[in-house]
Order: sequence, then structure tokens, then C-alpha cells
Amino acid sequence: MNRPLRQKCQAASFVFAFGVALSAAVPAFGQTSDELFQELLEQPGDADLTIRYAEAAAAEGDFETAVSALERLLLVDGGLSAVKVRLGILYLRMQSPGTARRYLEDALDDPDLPDQEAEAAERALAEAAASEQRHRLSGSLYFGFRYQSNANSGPNEDAARDAAEAGGGAAVDPDDLARAEELSGDDDGNGFVLGSVRHSFDLQTQNFAAVETRALFYGTRHIDQTDLSTEAFEASTGLRFTPLPDSAPDATIRPFVWTQYVRRDDDSLRLSFGGGVNGDFAPGPQWLVDWTVQVAYNDYFVTDTRELADERDSISVQGRATGYYALTRDQIVSVGAGVTRNSAEEDFNNFTRGRLNLGYSYRFEPPFEFVVAPWRLSVSAEGSVTGYDEPDPVVDPDRTRHDIRGLVQVTQEIGLADDFALVLEGAYERSYSNIPLYDYDNASGSVGVRYRF
Repeated sequence: MNRPLRQKCQAASFVFAFGVALSAAVPAFGQTSDELFQELLEQPGDADLTIRYAEAAAAEGDFETAVSALERLLLVDGGLSAVKVRLGILYLRMQSPGTARRYLEDALDDPDLPDQEAEAAERALAEAAASEQRHRLSGSLYFGFRYQSNANSGPNEDAARDAAEAGGGAAVDPDDLARAEELSGDDDGNGFVLGSVRHSFDLQTQNFAAVETRALFYGTRHIDQTDLSTEAFEASTGLRFTPLPDSAPDATIRPFVWTQYVRRDDDSLRLSFGGGVNGDFAPGPQWLVDWTVQVAYNDYFVTDTRELADERDSISVQGRATGYYALTRDQIVSVGAGVTRNSAEEDFNNFTRGRLNLGYSYRFEPPFEFVVAPWRLSVSAEGSVTGYDEPDPVVDPDRTRHDIRGLVQVTQEIGLADDFALVLEGAYERSYSNIPLYDYDNASGSVGVRYRF
């Protein structure tokens, strides 16, 4: 075998979408595929130039050209296993799992294949096998314990007393300042469980249509403030497909219907239902953008303790988008934005909210040899601004509420096995409001175990 050629192929690295293979490489010297093609016309046998040309074509989303260039290399030397790995990944991106599997299995038969290449091949092979099945099921279960310094998101006692003295009505009684102690923030601990399931049924059409169904359950049980104990169930289903499979194979859309049911303190709190459209696309080899537009009707249940709950019945419209960018194979940054408009039965419950979030994720090898699963550190920050239409006559008839909220969160996921991880999380939330009753902060920490299947 031509050893220099093999070394070049093993060193070459392409940047593909998340979950298949990611690396820090970019097209060599910033040249376009057209520029490199002109050089290839003058030096058709240059293997290094061919690799750079394929690299540039893949970076531009022209997978067919990249495949052709790499397959020409195999005609020269059929033992280039690193090239076979990249061909397998490319064919997987082109929705040809059978061809991808043949290249990947052939590459993995090479005992000299570098560990990094073998890892990418094994991940891609698993995805290829999954994509050949019509029914695909995945999910996760996450449970643990959380402590919060202000579990009920209440103001400090002085602010609550100020609100009681300045307000009126049933919600804040100025004749009963002892109510301020109830309104103020209290710490508490709670157990929690979060489970999610995702099922996909491949319709085996040319536009890669699949019926995609998702379900989620979340539950908490509080130690002291038992009235905060909550259960929530959410489900959605819709048809995901690729509208332009030839020109934009990475772009999918999914019209869906959706529902959510929430209980609190063992009483029904809210039933929401609606629908929308979700989609994703890859504007570049290191990018992935996910977006959603959704409309929902929110029906609040009237109970003995929530006699005016139906005043919160509303129609909400929201749009959000998040972009993910791979800095390297193991580092991803994200930026997202969203806006929500809520139109309720009573105007003082109408609001408009804008949101911005940033994130960073770093996957790294564990510091202990006896642990084989990778670890992941994530840092995120979120800010939102909410403006209400009119003053709430019960809380403060003279001021229209405006809130600014910020949240910073750090998560360390400690891989214990391929499917299990210990999750440590710390967060700090601060809400500023021109109404003292809604001005609060909350520090929290949690420890839990996550299982994925």
C-alpha cells in the first residue's frame, strides 16, 4: 500500500452534521471546490489535492462530488480504510444506509484503522442500521433530587410585606400582613423524574417521510411545600419529511399536533392543545438550525383554591429557533431566540415575551481509566423580557407588570457506562419586576441519574 497516501487519508477530516462525525477541519486554505477542481485538472493524480477537493465539496454540501472524488482514490488504492469511513458517512448523509454500511464494515475490518476513525465508523454504522428499520424507538429516563433556595419563586419577606401594604383584594390582603410570610420565598427539596420516548415509523418514500411521535412525562414531589408537587404529560405526533430531497437533503419539516396536561397539588391545573410546524436544516457543515412555530389553546381548571383560574384561559402563539455550531468534534456552541404572544380571557393576563439563550457543550474523555464512557460539561444562559398589556386590578391597579428574567446553569454529565450517566447540576435564576410580588431569585442544585435507550 502507498503509506504516504494512507497517512494523508487518515489525517484528512470532514465536518458533518451532529451525531455522525464532527471535527475541527475546514476546507484547506479556504479554497472553494471550484478552485481546487481547476488545480486537479492540471494535477489529476495528486492524492492530497483530491482529498482537499473532496473536503471542500463536502463542506459546501455537494456530497455527490465528494463521493466521486473519494471513490477515485479507492480505484488507485482499495485499502484506504479512512477514505471508506468518510464514504460511509457521506452515503449516510445522502440517505443510502445500505451503501454506507458496506463501506463502514469494510473499513472496520482493517486492524490498523486509527481509534478516532473507528469510533466515527461505529457511530455511523449504528445510525445506518437504525435508519434501515421502519420502526425506531428511543428515549431516556432521568430522576434524582433537587434543592432550591426559593422553590415557590416568592419575593423576599420585605418585598412581600410591601406588596401586601400597597395592594388590595383577595390575593394580597392589606389587613392581614401575616400573609406576607406565606407570599415570601421558601427553600425546599424535591424528588423529580423526567421520562421521554420518541418513535418513528419510516414510510419509505422518496422524500424520506416518517411519522414521528414524541411523549414526555415530568413529575415532582416536594418535602415541605407539597402544594408545588407537579405532574405533567406532553405528547405530539406529525409527519416529518424532506421537501427538497435532491437540492436540500438536510432540510426537514414536521407539521404536528400537540397536547399537554398539567396537575399540581393533586388537582388538574391546565390542559393545552394545538399544533404547529417544526423543521431543521444545515446551512453549513458545522451548523444545524432547529425552528418551531406553534399555536395552542390553554384551558385552566377552576378548583376550590383557584376559583378565578378560567380568567387565564388563553391562546398562545410562539416561534423559536436555535442554531448549533460545532467548534470541534467535541465542542458545540448554540444560540437561540424566541417570542411568545399570550392572549387571555382578561386583558391583564395578556403578555408578550421575548427570549434569548446561549449554550456551550464540551465532551471529553474521563479522567479515570476504569470509566469508559465520555463526560460532558454544559454551560447555558437564558434571558427573557415579558410585558403585560394592562395592570392586574387585584395585585396593583396602577402599574402594568414588566419582568426581566435571567438564568445561568452549569451541568456536569459523568458517563458511567454507554447508557448511564450521573448528572450534577447547579443553577441561579433572577427575576426583576416592577411589581415587588414577582421580584425574586432562586439558587438550585440537583443530582440525578440519566439512562438512555
